[in-house]
Amino acid sequence: MHEAGYDFVVATSEFVDAAAPLQNREPLMLAIELASQKARQVHLETLPTSHASHADPAYGTDQTNVAKHTNKDHLLILAADTIAVGDDNLLLGKPESKEEAGEMIRSFINQTHRVVTGVCLWQPGQDQEEVFADVAEVTLGEVTDEQLDAYLATDAWQGKAGGYNLSHVRKLGWPIEVAGDETAVMGLPMQRLVGRLEAWGVWP
Repeated sequence: MHEAGYDFVVATSEFVDAAAPLQNREPLMLAIELASQKARQVHLETLPTSHASHADPAYGTDQTNVAKHTNKDHLLILAADTIAVGDDNLLLGKPESKEEAGEMIRSFINQTHRVVTGVCLWQPGQDQEEVFADVAEVTLGEVTDEQLDAYLATDAWQGKAGGYNLSHVRKLGWPIEVAGDETAVMGLPMQRLVGRLEAWGVWP
């Protein structure tokens, strides 16, 4: 959001991600459902009143964003949820440990997996909602045990669906390619989102 030129403020949500995504669910629908739950459990009372007093661009956080038009009745909540889809359509969320992150990443080596990010735009004052999901295909080449161990030691795996941080592993020289919107892999599909924000009257 910062790189796209948007301003935003943090909105606290009571939603807590499950330790692992529910299996045997359609990934796009599950990601959208989780994003919607995040948006609808935001504490609106935690938002500074000053941010609701004048027209301006957008507001939010990396998981739950708040964009606004003119006042709190017109706040636009932006939330997203990302799921990695591995072998046999196994749904992978955020690893809880370094060991689990390593297992996830090892399952991706020399394979192509999907990353699904669901997005929810919700205007509480009007109770209007728009949802969509974006999918990118990620191909990871050969990664040595030494490379993987060095990455896991950085803790960059924390909070990342599938256990890896795309920009970080690229800087490390990992052989990784993305077909689709790379920002969807990072957790917020900006290529589609910018157009949808404009449709809601929100610009950088």
